[in-house]
This record gives sequence, C-alpha cells and structure tokens, in this order.
Amino acid sequence: MFLKWIINSFAALNANNRPGEIAAAMALGITLAMIPAGNLTWFVLLGLTFFLKINFGVEMILIALIKPLASFADPLFDAVGYKILTAGSLEGLFTKLYNTPLIPYTDFNNTAVAGSIIVMAVLFVPLWIGCRKLIALYRTKLRDRFLSSNIVRKIAALPIVSKTVMLVTKANKLRNFRG
Repeated sequence: MFLKWIINSFAALNANNRPGEIAAAMALGITLAMIPAGNLTWFVLLGLTFFLKINFGVEMILIALIKPLASFADPLFDAVGYKILTAGSLEGLFTKLYNTPLIPYTDFNNTAVAGSIIVMAVLFVPLWIGCRKLIALYRTKLRDRFLSSNIVRKIAALPIVSKTVMLVTKANKLRNFRG
C-alpha cells in the first residue's frame, strides 16, 4: 500500500495538472503530522480528507515523514496553547465547551493540542501557497534532471518497482475507465 502511495504521488507530482490538489494534500499532511494524534480533532481532520479532492498518497507520506519531527515543535505549541487556555477572558468559553458533549474528546484543554491546532490553522494557507510554489519550481527546474538521474533509473529498474508501477498503472486506468 505504501509503495502504491509513493508511485501515485510521484505520478501526480510529475503530471502537469492539479498542483493545488497536491499542495492541499501536502499542507494537510503537514498539519496532521504536527497535531498530536489520538483525539477527536485529529480524526475529524483525517476523515475530512476522504471527502476532499486531494492526493491521499502525498498526504500519508508527509504524515509518515514529518510525524517523528513534530516533537521538536512541541515547546512552541505548548507555549501558544498555554497562552490561549489561560486567557482569563476565554475561561467561560472553555468551561462551556468542556461541558458540551463530544468536545472534551478533542483534547482542546491540552496545551500542546490547542497550540498545534492554532499554529497550524494560522500556517495552513501559507503552507499551501509555499507547497504550490515548490511544485511549480520542481516541475519547471528539477523534474527532468531528477527523472533522468542514475539513482531514479536504477530504482525504476528494480523488478518489484517496475511490476508495482505496472500494476498501479493498470489499476488506475481501470478505475478511470469505470468513471
């Protein structure tokens, strides 16, 4: 499954269409990687991605790559969350939210979760724009050099990779044929 996501991700990245969908997948993947998992907020965001027209493989790859690095941002998230959660003017709102069904399962009262949600909400649009620009840069300046590099040719020549690419290509053609 993971190999299929990688192959589909490279195919989408190298195609000349839909940079916004790939950028949205990248931004959502980074956001989901930075928000601590295991709470309702994280699962709702992940579930939302199934209803959006984005590249799911790109999103999953970025979650897997960035999640181990997310702990380095925890001091920032904790500080932002603490500042928001201890704001006296918001105490009544947080009390009301905590007493609302299902809302406590979002872990909004955890400083790291609250801070990561706030920081990532603020950074989402700049992330999307930056990812879109990186995709355009890759497609115009780097794609041809990358695809013709020796390492990529050697990896593509591996039997497991070439057979998987063939199977994924057939599956994608069949899925597109069906509508």
